[in-house]
Amino acid sequence: MFREYPPAIQILITIATGIAIIAGGFAVALALLPVLYDYRIDHGRLEIFVLRFITIASFSVARFTDVQVVKTEDLRIFARNPFRTLRLGNRIRRQRVLVERRGIISNLILTPGDASRFVAQIRESCA
Repeated sequence: MFREYPPAIQILITIATGIAIIAGGFAVALALLPVLYDYRIDHGRLEIFVLRFITIASFSVARFTDVQVVKTEDLRIFARNPFRTLRLGNRIRRQRVLVERRGIISNLILTPGDASRFVAQIRESCA
């Protein structure tokens, strides 16, 4: 019924199958990452959600000092003070938004779906 392969070929088939399963798992995980974290600006607050309905953090927009779209290479602020930076990035190939604020957590690094629109919404909410 099944063809018998030499032991060396069986090992190669097993390794190739394992690599294919791991690669498929990574592809599924990357596809599901945008569902993991989500952000919403509502009633003067930036809310961070897990699975789109469980609120894990809420920050007052009034405490924000600056909001800007930054490139991954420009995240020197994170390297300068990593203990006061909250990084919630779940979209691997998206632009990052750096939110500088007053408080214990002085910086937020986020990856919304549309970074420019997100920054505009925060600035509009601050006004």
